[in-house]
Parts: sequence; C-alpha cells; structure tokens
Amino acid sequence: MLFGVDGKSIVITGGGGVLGRAAAKALVSGGAKVAVLGRTEEVLEEAVAEITESGGTAIAVHCDVLDETSCKAARDKVIKDFGKVDALINAAGGASPEASTGTEQLQEGDLDSEIRTILDVPYDEFRKISDLNSLGTFLPMTVFLSDLIKSENGSIINISSMGADRPLTKSPAYSAGKAAVDNITKWMAVYLAKTGVRVNAIAPGFFLTKQNRFLLTEKETGDISPRGRKILDNTPQGRFGSPEDLVSTVLWLLADASCFVTGIVVPVDGGFGAFGGV
Repeated sequence: MLFGVDGKSIVITGGGGVLGRAAAKALVSGGAKVAVLGRTEEVLEEAVAEITESGGTAIAVHCDVLDETSCKAARDKVIKDFGKVDALINAAGGASPEASTGTEQLQEGDLDSEIRTILDVPYDEFRKISDLNSLGTFLPMTVFLSDLIKSENGSIINISSMGADRPLTKSPAYSAGKAAVDNITKWMAVYLAKTGVRVNAIAPGFFLTKQNRFLLTEKETGDISPRGRKILDNTPQGRFGSPEDLVSTVLWLLADASCFVTGIVVPVDGGFGAFGGV
C-alpha cells in the first residue's frame, strides 16, 4: 500500500498530452479517479477514451491554465464529480518555433541574414511560452490548494525540464519558464510543509512530444535532426524517453512511500544531467 493510489482523486493539467496521458492511464489502472484538464475538447475526449479503455474513471474538463476564471470553473467541475482532490499534476506546458532561435549561438553576420535570432522572437511569443510553463503551473496550484489541504495528505507534482537548470540552446522562453517551475516548486514546498501538502517536481530528459518534435526530428522525413542526435550523444542511455518512463516516479511522489519527500526536483533523464560530454 506504500505505493497505492486507490481511491485518490487526481487532477492532471495538460492531461491530453503524451506525458500527462501516460500518467493518467497508470493512475486509473491503480484505482484512482482522474480529471484530465486541457483546452481542446476533442483532444480531451480522445484522451479519456484511451485512459479508460481498460476500465476505471476519468473525466474531461475544459481548462485554460492561464485563465483564473477557467481554472476555478474546472475546479468546481472536479469537486462536483469527485467530491475531493487529493493530488494535482501540472503537466501543461511546452515550447514553440516562434519563441526559439535558429542557431545555438549568435555568429558574426547573423543579424544581417535570414537566420532567426533572439531579435526575431516576438515579445508576446516569449511571454506566452514563459507564462504557459510558469504561471500555468502556479495558477492551478493556488486554485486547488484549499482542496489539497482538506485531503490531509495532498501532493502536487510539477513537470519541470532539464532545461530549467541547464538552459536549452534555441529555447530561451521555455528554459526561463521551467526555471521558474523549479523555484516555485521549492518555495511552495516550504510554504505548505505544515499543511500536509507536499510539492515536488519531475524534470524529464528528452521525450518526443508534439511540442518538441520540431526540434528533435526533420519535418520532411521524420529522421532524427542534428539537434536530436546531439541530445542522444549526450544521453548515456542513448535513447529518448518514453512516456511510461515517468510513471514509476509519478506513483512514488503521489503515494505514502514519499510522505517525507517535499521540495525536490527528480530528474528522469537517462543520465543526461550526469554526463559531462567527455
């Protein structure tokens, strides 16, 4: 029972995505009820059908994690259907080509060329991606906080990134947003420690998702891009992560087995963070 989630009601923002969906499937199979939050109804319904394919309970709840009113409406829907919230997984986030640079380093002449530089990243796009990852994590925490405290053993898991500690080249907005996730995770862990709510984060290594596929593969062929190859060369296990690689860490951080664990960021990265490149 140390690793059990049976009977828990769990909210997953970005639950229609690759990583959120994998976590939801594992939690439902363990007896938890899962509310899958996201902005696109079609994606949510597809995710719920997949998650409950083998049985269990999951509901689709519309939610924009950058809109307080939307988050509060989602919270009301979850409480109406489940009656409580025991855990929150903040998996909403992502990057975009518009908030990325075309090269890893600025070279002489780049500003006068067609190469996409940091000066070509619109401020609004930078803010959008940074906010999605940072504010989009903070806002759901505050909206569901009172319910998590009532649970008496509440748990929050935020999805960070290896780019939080080691900024990813080409991805300034994403890296900045995820660095904020690490910081607010630790801050909230200390702030909430006496309430019984634990706050931790998982920093995945490199997983192929819809949000980062444009960086890791060639659009025309689907082959590994030079950037993707560089990542694999610097990942000791020599592969991209699969969504299922996150499941055991999620289960541990939600279960009683980690009752004295709060304020940490757990890398699930195939050794990427430990490799010095030589």
